[in-house]
Amino acid sequence: MLMKNWFQRLMIGRYGGDKLGKFMLLLSLACILLSWLLDWGILNILALICLVLSYFRMFSRNIYARQQENLKFLQLTAGLRKEWQFQKKKFLERKEYTYFKCPYCKGHLRVPRGKGRLMVRCNKCGREFEKVS
Repeated sequence: MLMKNWFQRLMIGRYGGDKLGKFMLLLSLACILLSWLLDWGILNILALICLVLSYFRMFSRNIYARQQENLKFLQLTAGLRKEWQFQKKKFLERKEYTYFKCPYCKGHLRVPRGKGRLMVRCNKCGREFEKVS
């Protein structure tokens, strides 16, 4: 209990963790593991740099600057994160639904599995095409 209170008092007025910090910690862990496997010393240096920067950001008192850095990171990775969430959803629903791409606008369509040959209407462009679910 005493240690928890000490850490809470230490973090008052400091930025704390965010998505960019978590990414940097995971990147440093990946670099350490790869350096063990490949025996490349440069990866240890990269891991140390990522680790130091991550802790620097976590204990920083310049909250506005850290928020701007995290916002920029989130903007740069928005497409990847959106695609990852879609693939995750697609995997979790693979037994109930089949996913198609519209041949005209490339929009994603979800159709119940096992319905046979269907005429599918795209919600994005409104065109119809035939698919097998």
